[in-house]
Amino acid sequence: MSILRLSIFIFLSLIVSGCSLPRGGPSSSSILSTFKGKIITVDEYQAQKLDKQVTLENKLFVQKNLDALMLPIENKNLMIKIGDKLIVTLMSFSPDSIIDQNQEPISAGFNKRELGTFTVDYNGNINLPYIGNVYINNLTESAARNLIQSKYNSNNSVVNPYVIIALEENGASGVTVTGDIGAPKILSWQPGGMKLATALTLAQNGNTRTISNEASKDSTNKTMVNVIRNGAQYSIPYDLALKSDINLAPSDKIIVKSAPQVRTTLIGGGILKNGIYDYSSQPALLDAIARAGGFNPNNADISNVFVFRKDYDNDLKIYRFKFNDGHGMAAAAFFPIFDKDVIFSPESPIVPWLRVLNIAFQMALPAAIIK
Repeated sequence: MSILRLSIFIFLSLIVSGCSLPRGGPSSSSILSTFKGKIITVDEYQAQKLDKQVTLENKLFVQKNLDALMLPIENKNLMIKIGDKLIVTLMSFSPDSIIDQNQEPISAGFNKRELGTFTVDYNGNINLPYIGNVYINNLTESAARNLIQSKYNSNNSVVNPYVIIALEENGASGVTVTGDIGAPKILSWQPGGMKLATALTLAQNGNTRTISNEASKDSTNKTMVNVIRNGAQYSIPYDLALKSDINLAPSDKIIVKSAPQVRTTLIGGGILKNGIYDYSSQPALLDAIARAGGFNPNNADISNVFVFRKDYDNDLKIYRFKFNDGHGMAAAAFFPIFDKDVIFSPESPIVPWLRVLNIAFQMALPAAIIK
């Protein structure tokens, strides 16, 4: 037997014995037989229907959250909490001078005295001159003022006392802003209320890392604003949060998150650039394939392109597209890709045989040269 024939015989024997050659994933026939009965061949009508359904669901989700945030805020009296800081002012009127136990004058005639800024301690008290600890935790400003005034009145150190208190910092009732917007901040609650757009602007404070998704067309992240209120979470896009007239409530928590809305994997010998791709908005199948460089013109089996998807019940669904058919191409232009979808484009059935012939030729050529 010649060397050429011997080389070809050995090579074909290896193939017959089951030795595998490098391939771009399973063949389309293998997938069709393995998942027989589970594969959905998508046409243009089905793709358009799903696209409209997903678009509507996304709009309803945003509108539902926006409507909830736009509801009127219940006008509750702000409660003083542990850690809050209060400015206390004491006013009085006395015809005679009043002196404290250290023989220092407190008031003479009309007197206005800034007692200072006091922090509510862990026991809920503030320690004031002449009257000591006063428990004001969970009291409104009005109730706390009346309590402090009555204590000065009963203490007899001041004649006709009148007390004014003002919250300087109210960390417990303030608005927390954190996430992908720079350093976390607690914004003190204002008596006139606070808008969501104002809170985001104050928290950003010149930081340009987090911007509206539409501000950069090359961005693969979508920025969402999540408002946590009374245990419930409401999510809207960042740009909508800035445009809308949304009132915040005391103790609201705002979490800004910037992340891809969709992350999908494109693999297979038929895809020119295999990889994981991020999107700031939901792409169509055709857009995803185009971003991966399109099909490999030498390898792709365009009559069988598959999308593997896990639904909400963790069940696997497989969608099939025939790009060699005009309707299949149109279907791919509408079919929405979900987060964690896997797009697989197998090689054409003829490619493995071309490899066999190529390797056989490479083995035979040296033998023919030697001969």
